[in-house]
Order: sequence, then structure tokens, then C-alpha cells
Amino acid sequence: MNSTINDINVLHDWPDGFRRNDYHEKLPTRIAYPEENPGLEKITIGYEVTSEMKSYTWMKLLLAGNVGRDNNTNRSVEDKARHGMLELPRGKTAQEVVTDYLRCLHEHIMGHLAEERPGEMMSELDFWFTTPACWDNKANSLMLECALRAGFGARVDEKAYLMSEPEAALIASLSTSIDKHEGIYKVRFFSQTALHPI
Repeated sequence: MNSTINDINVLHDWPDGFRRNDYHEKLPTRIAYPEENPGLEKITIGYEVTSEMKSYTWMKLLLAGNVGRDNNTNRSVEDKARHGMLELPRGKTAQEVVTDYLRCLHEHIMGHLAEERPGEMMSELDFWFTTPACWDNKANSLMLECALRAGFGARVDEKAYLMSEPEAALIASLSTSIDKHEGIYKVRFFSQTALHPI
């Protein structure tokens, strides 16, 4: 199946707890657990997490295991923990929290696709995950495991891949101008890591 960047549909109707949000292209990496928030009925992510909730964010970075200092502000990352950044719930690992977040994300994406294509067989789905360029193989492997446990790439007709953030940015940049230079060069994925069952 040959596809281009123009075939990508950006999901932007993320729920915000009161109404469907129709203008955000990114979902905050934020999660709140019902065990820590009285009245919360289920694990909640993204815009549905309010400022009053005990929540956690930036947990994906903890998969690398070597987060030490904030390069942008030169402050220790522990300063951010009081806001739930780079912090974990008691008794949970970074892998478990990332998997919980991705599981909620997977449920929303599949629900959205079912609404968009009612009655159609959703086949040949590709899921791409980006990771920081500085991550080593161990951190990337942990991310792949989290994605699989969350349900991505679980069906026979689904595939999930991993790509570094700089590579994804380069491909997106080149792909936006491919129509202007058709036949001059071809954009291809330089490296891709498939997600396989564990």
C-alpha cells in the first residue's frame, strides 16, 4: 500500500471532560488514576485531567532511566516532581504508567475509527511511535513493549513501528514538498523498528 503524508488524517477531537475538543492536534501526556482521585471512575488521560486531580506527566521520559537534569533550564528534574512531572504513582513502574496511558489512547483511537468508518473492516493499520534521539536500544525496547501491551499492533492486520523524533521530522518535512519535486527524489524510511509480539 503506497501512501503519502497527504493520506494522514490528524485526530483532533480529543475529549476534554465536558465536550469534544475540535481544535487540538496533540494530546497532553497526562494521566490520573481513580485510586488517587475520589469521584473519578476510570483512568483518565489528556484534556480530561483537570488541575484539581492528582496526576502524572512526562512519564515516557522515565523509560530511559537516565533522566538527570533539565537541559532547557538547568534545574534538577526533581523540582518538577511536585507538579506530577517525571513522577510515578506509588507501586507503579514507568512501564506500567506508560502502558496505562497508551491503552487509553488506543481505546480512543479505535473508537474514533469505528465511528468514522462504521461497518467497514479496519485493516492494514500502521501505528508509528516516535522516541527521543538520545534513547538507547533498551529504552526503545521498553517503549515497544508498552505499546504492544496497550493493544497497538495486536491484530494480525496491524503493524506498529518505532522511529526517532528527528527522523520523523525529516521525513515529514521532505514529504510535504514531494509533490513539487516528483521524480527528482524519493522519500523513504531510513530505519524502522517493527513491533512484534512478546
